[in-house]
Amino acid sequence: MMYLYFFVILALYKGLITWKFYTAAGRKAWEAFVPFYNTWVLLQIIERPKWWIAIYYVPVVDNVMAIIVTYELLHMFKFRKVTYTIFAVLTLGLYLGYLNYSEPLKLAQRDDSWIKQNLGSTVNAILFAIVAATLIRSTTFESYTIPTGSMEESLLVGDFLFVSKMHYGVRLPITPFTIPLMHNAIIQPKQEIVIEDGRRTLRMSEPTKTYVDWVQLPYVRLPKITEVQNNDPVVFNYPADQFHAPIDKKENYVKRCVGTPGDSLQLVHKTLYINGQEESLPSRAHRQHLYNVEFSDYPTDAQLEAFSLELDLQNLNPDDSPDWRDGNGNTLLLHLRDDLVEELRQSGFVASVTPTETYIPSIDSIDIHTTGEYLQSFFPNESSIVADLGGFVNWTYDNTPAFWVPSEGSTVELNPFNYRMYKHIIEREEGHTLEYADGQFLLDGSPATEYTFAQNYYWMMGDNRHNSEDSRKWGYVPETHIVGKPVFIWMSLSNFGGDTFERLRTDRIFTTVNGEGERVHYFWPVIGLILLYNGFTYMRKKKKKQAA
Repeated sequence: MMYLYFFVILALYKGLITWKFYTAAGRKAWEAFVPFYNTWVLLQIIERPKWWIAIYYVPVVDNVMAIIVTYELLHMFKFRKVTYTIFAVLTLGLYLGYLNYSEPLKLAQRDDSWIKQNLGSTVNAILFAIVAATLIRSTTFESYTIPTGSMEESLLVGDFLFVSKMHYGVRLPITPFTIPLMHNAIIQPKQEIVIEDGRRTLRMSEPTKTYVDWVQLPYVRLPKITEVQNNDPVVFNYPADQFHAPIDKKENYVKRCVGTPGDSLQLVHKTLYINGQEESLPSRAHRQHLYNVEFSDYPTDAQLEAFSLELDLQNLNPDDSPDWRDGNGNTLLLHLRDDLVEELRQSGFVASVTPTETYIPSIDSIDIHTTGEYLQSFFPNESSIVADLGGFVNWTYDNTPAFWVPSEGSTVELNPFNYRMYKHIIEREEGHTLEYADGQFLLDGSPATEYTFAQNYYWMMGDNRHNSEDSRKWGYVPETHIVGKPVFIWMSLSNFGGDTFERLRTDRIFTTVNGEGERVHYFWPVIGLILLYNGFTYMRKKKKKQAA
């Protein structure tokens, strides 16, 4: 219904600023005010294809189409300088209204040669390329680059992915007024560490945003091909993003879904149990943890490469100066694939490999102030919840109590544990207030003993378990935040090495993300299709020249 209101208001505004253009073209004034029909008539006035209406109303794409149609309309009434279009765009159409009420309007003949001569074919090509790319990006596939090592060694830093938005259903844009082909920031926020009262605090500047959030369209998702499944790698909008309020403008994250609606989860000494069963990853996924690795001697490049350790060392210190942790200079803290640990122990150049222990055994065993600071860095120990109930849930990256992933329509009892687990999504994602006062729970100010969830939620974790900010840190991912499924790696570049060719990971280019067994390469089939397309285009142009 909100979409209907939006288009009705937009049609009324367009009618008020253009109705005299319609009458000057021999149409009725009322035709300028009817949603959708006014665009159909306008396309006839400017002598453009009627199928344009199909893309004119796609959010975000419509921003570019509006500029094109405005230019075409002004051209048909002999306001042909580009400055007229610029004024109309900068004033959000008010300049059209000025012309509508103050200038004598007379419809002229379309002059494509004038457009080509004065505007140039390059501008036309760029505008329609933007329209096509934005349409594809919004409704089918979007390119995404892996920025961090949280999914190593399943997905690597520098992997360029195609993410399918169709698998989980295309989510229509929520923020319509945005710069096409850009996500959320022209200039990303800068980080700085500030020391206050002896404590280090990370501060970030505000980003330069690519959008305005004056108008927010409702959440709408088109029919899906499949549900999000356990073990699916998923791209989603980061729920705890502090800079971007609109859902579709929150930062994009990629993690593995390990908990779907209705699942029960628990971490016990680094092992994840899903509905009582130990987690089992696909063959192409590789779980990693932190290990203390003591080398017998400084390892050679060949020895490191044999165990995929070269990248880990470089990630630890990009300047290639290893950070030896003891006086003998032979111990490193490394992220290692769990399935290679035993082989590494038997390699002959390693003295020992021992797992790190990041779990705090009990609150009583350490100073409560230190423990509180540590535990408050993990979901669900938010400061407001601790203030309400006191104490902390003993929750770390390696150990959690058993908990449940909410599903749409399911009901939970309101008790102290569930209050901690679900308060933030009840308030932030479902628009209610939940408080604890005088020994009772208040839902929207009224006493309540249970709560029914309005949508599905998911639990996301990185495969690099000790180097991933994920649901263990900030909680559940709502269904509204799901973006798509990574399906294809079209390019892969290491962050380290010499020139571009040296950085190419040729074993990953044009490979599928999902599936069992060794990755299948589609490099030559893709090259073949490109050559066939270019050959066909060349022959067609040649025949046209011969016919002329």
